[in-house]
Parts: sequence; structure tokens; C-alpha cells
Amino acid sequence: FDLKAEDAVLLLECRQVTFSQDGAMQTTVHRVVWIGTEVGIRGYADLRIPWNTATSTLDVEILRTWREGRWWPDAEKVSPTAVVPTLPHALDKADDYTVMRETMLLHDGVELGCIMETAYIITERGVPAAGGIFVMPQDDPVVLCELRVMTPPGTDIRHEELNGAAVPESLNPAQGAALLWRGKNLPALRQPVTASPEAYEPTVVWSTWQSWQDLAEHWLLPLRNAASLDPDQAADLQTKLNPAQSPRQKLAAVGDYLNEMVRPVHYGDHFWRFAPRPAARTLATAYGHDLDRAALATALLQEAGFGVEPMFIGQGAVLVSPDLPRLQDMGLVMLQVPLVRDTC
Repeated sequence: FDLKAEDAVLLLECRQVTFSQDGAMQTTVHRVVWIGTEVGIRGYADLRIPWNTATSTLDVEILRTWREGRWWPDAEKVSPTAVVPTLPHALDKADDYTVMRETMLLHDGVELGCIMETAYIITERGVPAAGGIFVMPQDDPVVLCELRVMTPPGTDIRHEELNGAAVPESLNPAQGAALLWRGKNLPALRQPVTASPEAYEPTVVWSTWQSWQDLAEHWLLPLRNAASLDPDQAADLQTKLNPAQSPRQKLAAVGDYLNEMVRPVHYGDHFWRFAPRPAARTLATAYGHDLDRAALATALLQEAGFGVEPMFIGQGAVLVSPDLPRLQDMGLVMLQVPLVRDTC
């Protein structure tokens, strides 16, 4: 690549997802990037890594900068002042969510014309299965891009390659399955970058879920178990519903009650996808992210006599690889409520 024309060039962009027999999923991110401009520094020097301390661990393995013929600050050690855990501002008044951290990874010794290397591992516990979409081209050109997925015996990796992505290489581990996808000398994502680059850029879609039904059961069961109210809360809701004369009026009253009693917490609910809080707790604390508000709304609607079917609305413009179950490109949690036609 013409380094004079680029803000940054990724020498290596690697993801490795490893499943273990005990239900842990380990995601390793390894990046080596050449920096050519101030824009490149802003994009890669200071990283913000979100993770849930209640269900995960974060291990920073490499955080260093190469310039003037040496690594800064140290070739083998990560500077303790370069790893800074912070509480997300959106959660500072939501005590049940303060297990979240956004850890800042700060590269020392950064100057124009340097190379920065970063490697960290997030290990999540109790993961039933997973799937994802990996777009090979990145925001900047990339010399070598890799995706590795490794599973224990008995867990298959279903996959599909889109838009010219190379087929995977089997790593032939002693046990389980392991696949490696590799792309070389890839230009940056085409401009303008859309919400669904997987529709036209080289992309890998993979999944270890057996089916969409299997995924739905794992997601719906804790949501339905969470959707119940305390007797006093149910009685308070009925007081609000008494003036309603029709199903649509009841539905509107439930929505008004939810918005009046529980403020929305604007933070990604995917960190709790399979563990919503009990609806009674969400109502008692008067705050909730989208998933917890969906569990509470389900409880309120059921108390009002409605049937409720939770669902996801995809966040992209298209659904690629519809036969491969995953939650990565699922967006808003929505509730479908069959409504009897009003008589007037």
C-alpha cells in the first residue's frame, strides 16, 4: 500500500474464538497497525473495551509501540498505567449494571510513523453457543486479516463465505473442530460505509447453534421466566388499567405506565442477552436497558390480558446467510401483541 496516502495500515487484524468443554468462550483480538497521520492515531492509539465483570474476564497481553528501533514502553510488559478500567457514564446511576466496565487501553510512545501492537482476551462464562459475522475488509487497508474459530468435540462450526471471501483452512486439531479464514492485502471498506457491508464486502458468517429454534429457546426461556410481577405491582397496574375501555386503550395504558415508571438505560443489552433481570426488580429500581424493559413490558402486557411474542428486528438492511443462527446482527428487541379489533 502507498503509505503516503493512508492514515493507517493494518499489518495484522486477527480474531480467534475458542470454545471450551465447560461452556467458556474466549475471544482473542490481535492487531498490529502502522500509523501515518493524526487521524490514524485517533483511530487506534486509545481503545475502549467493554466487558461484563460478572460473567467475563479481560486479560491484556500486548500493548506496545514500535519506533526508533525499539518497543515502548517495554517489549514484554504491559504498563499498569496504560490499562484503565472505567464505569460507563450511562450506568453510573444504575446500580444493578455497574458490573460493566469499559477498559481503556492507552498506547505509550505514539508518534507519527510508528507501529502499535495490541492483544487482549475476553473470556465469557456460560455461553450456550455463538455465531457471528466477520467482514474481512476494515476501516483501513489490511495486509493480513484472519478469523479462527475452534470448538470442542461434538460441536460443529457451520459457515458460509460471501462476496469472494476465501474458504477456510482446517487446522486439524487433535480434538474438536478448528477453521481458519484468511484474507491478504485487502483495501479499506468501500465508501460510504453502510450499515450492512456484509451484503457486498468479503464476509464470513459462522455459527455453532444447532438451529434458530435452539437459539430462540435459550433466549426466550430466561426472558419468560423474568416476566412476572409482585402482587402489589400487579394491583398498581390494574388501577392504571381500570379507565381503559378497549384493547387499544389498555395497550396504550401499559405503554404509558412503563414509560412513567421505568427510565430507559441507553447501553447495549447484548451483555445480558441470556440473563434479563426479573421484571419486578426492573420496576422496583425504575430503570432498565432494552432487554430488561422488554421483560417488564411482557409481564405488564400479560397482566393486562395480552399474549406476547418477543422478537428481534435485524439492524442491517439485509439478512445474509439466513440459515445460520446468530444474534450479532440482531438489533432492537420488539414485542408482538396480537390485538382484538376494537368494536368502535
